Amino acid sequence: MREYELIRIDQDTWSIEDDFVRFFLLKGTDKTILIDSGADMKHVKALARAIFAESAAGGKLESVAAGEAAKLSEEEILKYQNEDAGAALPLELLNTHADGDHCFGNKEFDWFYMHEEDRTHYEKQYGKEANIVSVKDGEVIDLGERPLEIIHIPGHTHGSIAILDINKRALFSGDSVQDGGIFMFGDHRNLDEYPASLMKLQELEEKFDVVYASHASLSLDPEAVGECFDACESVLHGEVEPEQRDVHGFLINAYDCGVCTFLIDLDRKFSTQ
Repeated sequence: MREYELIRIDQDTWSIEDDFVRFFLLKGTDKTILIDSGADMKHVKALARAIFAESAAGGKLESVAAGEAAKLSEEEILKYQNEDAGAALPLELLNTHADGDHCFGNKEFDWFYMHEEDRTHYEKQYGKEANIVSVKDGEVIDLGERPLEIIHIPGHTHGSIAILDINKRALFSGDSVQDGGIFMFGDHRNLDEYPASLMKLQELEEKFDVVYASHASLSLDPEAVGECFDACESVLHGEVEPEQRDVHGFLINAYDCGVCTFLIDLDRKFSTQ
C-alpha cells in the first residue's frame, strides 16, 4: 500500500509531499483548510483527518517535531475515511491556482475556494459542474484565531493567489515563488503580469518571515520574492540564454537564472533575441 510523506511545519501546520508537488494542511480553532489537493493523492479528506487525529495525544504523529518528516500508510489513513472519524473540526479547500497538479483531490469536495480568474482553466480540465466559491484580492478566510489573507498574483496563471498566514507570518506562494521551474508557457499564463505581482508581494515582505513553496524547496527566505523578480527581469531584458526542453510533451525554452528557471513558449521573444 502507498505511504504518504508528511513534514510538520508547526503544531497546527503540515506539508503533504506528493512526489514533485506539495500541498498544505492548516488548523485554526474553528476549522481546518487544505491549501491545494495534490497531483495524484487519493483519500485527501481522510488524510487530513488522519493527520490531526494522529497528532493528538497518543497518536502516531504526536512526537513529530517541527521540521521533521513522518509517514502514514494508506491503511492507517483509511481508518479515517468515514466523515465522522477524527473530524473534530470542519475541513475546507483553498486552491492557489487551477493547474492539474494542485487540484487532483478537489473532486472529494462539494465546493472549494479559488480565484474567479482561474475558473475557465479549471473547467477546461474538469468540466463545469465544479462548485467554485470565488475569492478576491484582500479577502480574509479566518480559520478561528488564524486569519488567511488572499493575495491575487496573476502571471503563472490568471487566477494565481498567494496566501498570507497573518499570525504565523508565513506566505504560501503556490508556484509563483520557488527555486525550481516556473511554468510560463501556454494560454493560461501571462509573463507580462508576473513582475507586478512579485512587486506586490515585495511590498508585503514586512508581514512574513518565511515563504512556503509548492515545488522544489519547501521553505524560502522572504528575499526569494525579490530574487524571482530580478530573475524575471533579466529574462525580459534578454540577458539569459535559453535552452530548448521537452516538458510534458511541449517543446519550450528554459531560462535558467540560478535562483529559479522560467519555462516559456518557444515563440516568445525578448529584447535582444
